[in-house]
Amino acid sequence: MQTNLAVAMMVRNESGRYLEAVLTQAKEYAGNNILIVDNDSEDDTPELAIKMGARVIRYPYPFHEQQIRYLAWEAASEFFRPRFIMVLDADELLFPRSIEVLEDIYNSQLEVIGGTWYHAFYAPHTVRVDGYWNSSYSHQPLMMRVNPQAEYTWNSSPLHGGRLNEQGMSMVPLNMLNILHLGYAHKDDIVKKHAYYLKHDPRGERVGLAHYNSIVATPSLMPLPYPFPGLEQLLATSSLWPNYSMPKQVASEHFKQ
Repeated sequence: MQTNLAVAMMVRNESGRYLEAVLTQAKEYAGNNILIVDNDSEDDTPELAIKMGARVIRYPYPFHEQQIRYLAWEAASEFFRPRFIMVLDADELLFPRSIEVLEDIYNSQLEVIGGTWYHAFYAPHTVRVDGYWNSSYSHQPLMMRVNPQAEYTWNSSPLHGGRLNEQGMSMVPLNMLNILHLGYAHKDDIVKKHAYYLKHDPRGERVGLAHYNSIVATPSLMPLPYPFPGLEQLLATSSLWPNYSMPKQVASEHFKQ
């Protein structure tokens, strides 16, 4: 039996972070049609995902984004036979207003649907609006109609290779969805991600060193652009909640605006 939507994700060591919140919300619009590829987690991430109803595949090899994306896509397509696959990360929530438009997408002739990313910095309810982090530049494909007869190809990049196959990434998506990205919402993650990207892409060949270094620059922040009722309840499952703090320099720059 064909379903409307499946969610495909790749994860590693996400227990106690945002995975439980993301899966709780995803079950609202995708049911148990959630496929997770676990990249050799050292915590109980796989067990948590299974407990919450997701199907989990283990990938016990060094991280390679496109190989994992490919595996997640193929498995979600085979297990759930969906009309669309949405490719989420373990720190991303849809704004409620976006969940409301999914039915319109199912009834459309659209092939690729994109999203606008709002990047939370220092707290889940403050998003960054400067430079690379401005939502005007944060667009990318998020979900795609599945063609069971297609032979999809994937690029070979181990990092920042895009969420979809090459066919999907080559299309111009209609940006109908809004995503709250929590990956930088805690100050410790800002430092860790900056170091991680410089270690794995020291020359900035994928997105540029200026982009990487902007992660730790003093940001311009604004409140969430859209209502998000229930956000605090979702995040209550995270050990990071409510332990967020904004450095004094950032706070002074932010609140004088």
